[in-house]
Amino acid sequence: MSKESIDTRILEELANSNSKEKIAALLKDRNYSSSTQNLIYKISNKSKQNVVDTSYESRLIEMQMVLMNYAQHNFDSEVAISSERDIFDALALTINITGEELQDSYEQILQQERDITGKTSDLIEANRDLEESLEKQLFLKQELHHRVKNNLQFIAGLLILEVQGLDNPELERILLEVQTKIISISKLHDIMLKSGTTDKVEFNSYVTNVGEMLVSTSGLKGLVNISGDQFHMRIESASRLAIVLNEIITNSIKYSWEPKLENQINIKLVSTPSHLELHYSEGESNFDFVYVKKGMGSKLYEMILINQLRAKKETCHSHSNCYVFSIPKSLVD
Repeated sequence: MSKESIDTRILEELANSNSKEKIAALLKDRNYSSSTQNLIYKISNKSKQNVVDTSYESRLIEMQMVLMNYAQHNFDSEVAISSERDIFDALALTINITGEELQDSYEQILQQERDITGKTSDLIEANRDLEESLEKQLFLKQELHHRVKNNLQFIAGLLILEVQGLDNPELERILLEVQTKIISISKLHDIMLKSGTTDKVEFNSYVTNVGEMLVSTSGLKGLVNISGDQFHMRIESASRLAIVLNEIITNSIKYSWEPKLENQINIKLVSTPSHLELHYSEGESNFDFVYVKKGMGSKLYEMILINQLRAKKETCHSHSNCYVFSIPKSLVD
């Protein structure tokens, strides 16, 4: 076997083993044929390529690990940059810069969350204080309704005592009318107490109470029927409208109701998008809403219903024994 063939066999074994030490030793010896020298360089280049590939693979793994850490909001690590200044170093630099930007954004988000948490705590505390304040305010308003109701009932009782000692029919009539109006307002505060509300009253129930009170004090048989849409009205508007209705109902009972008959007054509330309509009729009687201009009823009608509540009066479409008072919702709702 020739020396060249032996050298070639040894080099082939070295090539299969990829031993860098053995290849390095062979490279120092220049006493080989040209074909053997070519094979040595071929093996050497293959070995270098394998080393480089292994290095690239480890760098890619490192980049993957760093990116996974970034995804978990862990910015303590970064990709190492070698002295090669190759494309992998450019990629590593890009990843590191991206990590810094992500860290900055993440810290801003954390700060915003801390700010929001702090503001939420402040809002919770403020809401708690507000709830306590509202509860206290509700209690005070309820107490106010209670005291007003009691004072009005006390005044009404004094008027009754005063009437009993009078020998003047006209003055007695006036005092009794005043008493019914005071009781009407007292009932408003009583309803507010029972309902637990402080600013608005369910007007249908209120008018029902007023009607029952006026019928019971009249000494006549009859009913005041309330129907239609339920409507919640501001307490100020409800008290004003109740005073007018008190006057109208009293006027109907006084001039239209007959003893020993089942008298009737019908009041229907209709809520339109812009107005509250109050339909008023006296059953089958030929009701005509006319007040003597110098009377108290006329003054109340003009002052409250027309001037303050801006109501308009017209005949019902259904029959002539009925009137409709149309009040803008903006003044009562």
